[in-house]
Amino acid sequence: MTCYSTENNYDRMTAETRISASLHSRFRFIIGNITELENH
Repeated sequence: MTCYSTENNYDRMTAETRISASLHSRFRFIIGNITELENH
């Protein structure tokens, strides 16, 4: 039972980390495009 809940928490944590990481990279990509446009 404890093993199951721990795995569940780990899966949720991994999913949240993956989502936040993808959002962060997308955000950085947008910021990079904006600064590139401003430089030109």
